[in-house]
This record gives sequence, C-alpha cells and structure tokens, in this order.
Amino acid sequence: MDLSTGTRLGPYEIVALGAGGMGEVYRARDTRLDRTVAIKVLNSALIASPDSKARFDREAKTISQLNHPNICMLFDVEHQDGTDYLVMEFLQGESLADRLKRGPLPLPDVVKIGSEIAACWVGTVQYMSPEQIQGSEADAFAVKQMSCARENFLRTTTSPRSLSPTK
Repeated sequence: MDLSTGTRLGPYEIVALGAGGMGEVYRARDTRLDRTVAIKVLNSALIASPDSKARFDREAKTISQLNHPNICMLFDVEHQDGTDYLVMEFLQGESLADRLKRGPLPLPDVVKIGSEIAACWVGTVQYMSPEQIQGSEADAFAVKQMSCARENFLRTTTSPRSLSPTK
C-alpha cells in the first residue's frame, strides 16, 4: 500500500515517505501521544503472499515479546481498510548498510556495533543483514526488523540476561 503524506491510519498521520525491504516504512505522528513513530506496512508486492503475511505477523509477535535497548520497540499492531501495519519506535539515523557504503568501519566501531547487536541477537535470529540495523541519535545501533526471527526461538531460548522476554 502506498501512503502519501497526510494519510491517516487510525490515530497515526503519515508525515514522511519511506521504503524498506519486506515492508514499506513511513515516519508518522501519533496524534494521541504526540510522538514520532515508524509505521511498517507489508510491501504491496507481497500482500497476496500467505508466506509474507505469516512472516510479517511473526515479526510483530517476536518484537512484542522482547524488551531490549537494542531492539526496536513495537507500540501497536493494527488493521485498517485491508492494510495490516505495525507501529514501531522511530529510530533517527542511518542504517548500518548506508554507513558501510561510505567505507569500512574503524575497528572500535565494529566492536561497539557488534557487541550492541550481539547482546540482543543470541537465540533470536537465523540471519541478519546491515539493512536490519539502524543507528540512532545517541550513536547506538538497534535491530529495527525481526522478520528474520526463528519461529520457535521463544520455546528454545532460556532467556539469557541480555535477552529479556516481557511475557
């Protein structure tokens, strides 16, 4: 679904257009809480695919059960006019993929980013790409997409200190 600036999805108003891989991600304003959020909608080319829809739903369930400073927070899951969407924490900054386009990272940055991501990664994902990691204004990195999550990680993970399920 292509959303234009000013479009409303429930209490969320689209303020900037975006793009993504599996989903289209938009910057929006939560009109109830007066905060900036990210709205993720399943990519229009994938809407008809049951596998893509299942993966989208699995991402929402995975994120909702995790509480970690290096995992993007999920605020809401909604459906409007045939469109399923996730309302997530808005992370200001460039993705790791964009940062890598400028050249190799210095070793201290590799260690810092690697440790931040590894702290939330253990037992939750099968693979991860630089596009799924987003920088923030606080010069920290967080996982912004969990569509790569293992379907059964909550049953097989024993909640290490660095990964705290909220349920």
